[in-house]
Amino acid sequence: MTEKIDNNNGPNKITGIGKDTLNSIIENAKSQLPIEAIGIGGSLATKRQDTYSDFDIFLFYPTKAFLQNVQLFPIQIQHCRQVVVASHLKYISGYGHLYSYVFTNKTQIDYFLICEETIDMIPIRAKTQIIYDKTGNYTRILSSIKNEIKNNSINYLDAAISEYVLRLMKIRKNSFRKKILPLITDLDKLRAISIGLDYCALTGDYYTSEKVEAHIENKMGKEYVDNILRTVPQCSFESIIKVFKVLRNNVLNRIDELVKLYPINGLFRDVESELYHEIINLLGETNES
Repeated sequence: MTEKIDNNNGPNKITGIGKDTLNSIIENAKSQLPIEAIGIGGSLATKRQDTYSDFDIFLFYPTKAFLQNVQLFPIQIQHCRQVVVASHLKYISGYGHLYSYVFTNKTQIDYFLICEETIDMIPIRAKTQIIYDKTGNYTRILSSIKNEIKNNSINYLDAAISEYVLRLMKIRKNSFRKKILPLITDLDKLRAISIGLDYCALTGDYYTSEKVEAHIENKMGKEYVDNILRTVPQCSFESIIKVFKVLRNNVLNRIDELVKLYPINGLFRDVESELYHEIINLLGETNES
């Protein structure tokens, strides 16, 4: 193990890789921001971090004036090291409002700003390690999410199907508009959905299309990675069509497995099939042009 959280009467401290930077970040956030709680996520929370891991910091705010505090965050926070790069505000679905910074020691810090009204019931919350909780509210919410996961009451397949159909809509649009470069990005997103479903089906863990590649690679080995590499388009338009068909089959095969555990909307099959055939026809027209 490279870090641990010490449970004592005072503020929790981090030991291990990046401990000085992270402990400074936590103390700065507690003293400078109107927050109720702090959590850490990602590889740091799951004790998998290495020399190049970034730091995922969840800042839990009171609901009152939350959006105002989101806007004020860049001028309220004082950094423990000189900042080289600062991102603009982003919103990451399932995670929260995000500000990212890179320090002169080449450490990346991702601050996710959340409150009770905006926190999503996603499984990543269950792996969050609480460092500081002034009111106990954040602890209560995370405990509730863990119970829902334990009771298998969250329909992960529904999230996967929603993401898949929405991606098909984008692929259809870009096929019709004959936009090749956006199609390449669409296939990357479709591949992530496929890998996320593989992860869910093969490990029994939750579905997510975010950051599962490294974990499933360790579990599945070289043959699986080789098969995924074959879904990267080569230097021809024909390969785009071929990759799309392969990824679509992969997704549907996993859905067929998982549907035994989770119910799905009965209209999904018909709509998916119609979208698929429209896309194939449009891709054929784009190829001919």
